[in-house]
Amino acid sequence: NSITISDDGTGSPGSGNILPGSTPTTLSLSPESLNSFANITLRSSGTIDIASAWTLPDRDSVTSALMLQAATDIRFAQTAFIKAGKGWSVTLAAGNTSADPSLITPGIGSILLNGSSGIYGMDQPMTLMAGKDVIVGRGAIRTTGGGPISVTAVSGNINAGQ
Repeated sequence: NSITISDDGTGSPGSGNILPGSTPTTLSLSPESLNSFANITLRSSGTIDIASAWTLPDRDSVTSALMLQAATDIRFAQTAFIKAGKGWSVTLAAGNTSADPSLITPGIGSILLNGSSGIYGMDQPMTLMAGKDVIVGRGAIRTTGGGPISVTAVSGNINAGQ
């Protein structure tokens, strides 16, 4: 199963729980359908594709978390991005088949920022872990409010951009 975050996503997170093996085999969600949640965890037994801009709203009174876990790759389309507002931590785990995002399978799963795509944070940590590679290309991974960034490629390479 795979998950796509796209402006034309028609799926619904419902109560916030989408169980493994649920149909359809590709779940397509719009970023806006997720922004009302204070914590977002998406786990895919395949890939996660970020195909559009996704801006998470500022959280003034509570720390929020976005966690994306894919058994294989997490891929960003040419101009797609995640922009985490104030109070959001971001964790991306590629090559992960466990509920524990720190358990990454060596040699499987990459985080791929294509074109000018990016991951932007503010005051909370951003953690990227891949079993194989983290490729930034012409994109960017950065914070503007002092949040730390950690990037790990277990058995591959980290290409920090051009």
